[in-house]
Amino acid sequence: ADAITRGLRAGDWRMRVAVAKEFPALCERRPVGQQTISLYTPLLKDKVMEVRRAALQGLSELCEVGDRECIRAVLDRMWADESWAVRLLAIKTIEAIAMPND
Repeated sequence: ADAITRGLRAGDWRMRVAVAKEFPALCERRPVGQQTISLYTPLLKDKVMEVRRAALQGLSELCEVGDRECIRAVLDRMWADESWAVRLLAIKTIEAIAMPND
């Protein structure tokens, strides 16, 4: 667990991408708890676009459908990110994690 936490905060963006991609596969229970979501969602605000994209891809595998914290974090990316690629991926992620009435 410590190695994963260090990887999420690694100085090398390639390490953060690798951890963001592999993190869901390492979680035995899904959806994961809020503590795990709180560790993972800061990657959505990473300064490197590739990290943000990898985090969005993994988030839909981690969170429960309708999870408000996850939905809010993805909506923030959808509206605020400077990358169109990240914005489009955020839309796809919202489709996967939001309830139909959200």
